Amino acid sequence: MGGETGAATERLPGRAVRRRFLEVLGMTANVTRAAREAGMGTRCFYRLRLGDDAFRTAWDAALEEGCRQVEAMLLAAALGEPLAPGVDRKQVLEMLARREARGKGAPATVRGRQVAIETVERSLLRKLDALDRRRQRGKEG
Repeated sequence: MGGETGAATERLPGRAVRRRFLEVLGMTANVTRAAREAGMGTRCFYRLRLGDDAFRTAWDAALEEGCRQVEAMLLAAALGEPLAPGVDRKQVLEMLARREARGKGAPATVRGRQVAIETVERSLLRKLDALDRRRQRGKEG
């Protein structure tokens, strides 16, 4: 993805890039799209989220606003307006259902265990780092 290399050399997004990420997240509730439109991969934003309380708070607020925007779009569609191009109604409804479940206190689960989202994020990042290292070794060899 744009701007991402290995974990050791990966740069964190600057102020303008963060602002764009949060802006798009606040319109779409879609982390992947927000990262792409900000010009970086999702991993750098997840790393930043883990280590920066202010960014995590801004992310959560933007995501909440994005969900409100998506809900408004679905309501408009239910009233006869067409959905925006590329919007998958089923995926959007599933995303909103997960959000609602979390809002009611439903924890994330991994193989039946309750796990904090930060733990899941750290685990995923470690696995992605390992894949990057393997890929780099394959290119060098």
